[in-house]
Amino acid sequence: MPSTSSATISKSSTSATTLTTGNNEPSLSGTTSEWLKQKLDSIEWHMPTQEGPTPMKYTGPISGFKEIYSGILANASPIDYFDLFMTNEIIQHIVDQTNLYATQQLLSNDIPSGSRQHAWVPVTLDEMKKFLALIGWMGLVKLPSIKDYWRVHKLYNIPLARTVMPRNRFELLLKFIHFSDNTLADPSDRLYKLRDILDKFINNYKKTYTPGEKNMCRRIADTLARTTFV
Repeated sequence: MPSTSSATISKSSTSATTLTTGNNEPSLSGTTSEWLKQKLDSIEWHMPTQEGPTPMKYTGPISGFKEIYSGILANASPIDYFDLFMTNEIIQHIVDQTNLYATQQLLSNDIPSGSRQHAWVPVTLDEMKKFLALIGWMGLVKLPSIKDYWRVHKLYNIPLARTVMPRNRFELLLKFIHFSDNTLADPSDRLYKLRDILDKFINNYKKTYTPGEKNMCRRIADTLARTTFV
């Protein structure tokens, strides 16, 4: 005689055989899809209501910043620091090169007539900022695929991305984003695709920040200076 705690076989209303345990819930063996679906449907999903951690207040000049910025950054927010390096000049350069590359591709006649690429319209500075912000956010909030950021299913329903731009537009920008003109490429420069904005970044860092001898950034820079990119 089997004990009362052992698994028993019961028939569902649809005549499907389901393996159940003493608490009348399906075990890992047998048909569990309907039970799992009912469990998922009964869950109430909510977006977190609390804000992120309170940012640390600026308490004094950060080591390495040029003296002129000590006062400017006294009450700065994180975006103020970001803007010192990722300037509108750099973003506008990305805008110009992206629009140029998209135009070159659309005029090449290599795109099928029914392709979504024909829906392209030139990107603006403001829209590029939103696109880059989404890219940064996706690095923090990781989902299996890009389309999942726009899904409305309760398991993936994160509304931020679709409040910024449609998914089709995001994917078009992702396809066409460019940082340099391919027709002016220098074959001897292995970083030619990034050279223009890389030089602008370096110039911004030189104007704003000087790492100390013991600063980790200085050590990384020294290491990269001795590295050959392949």
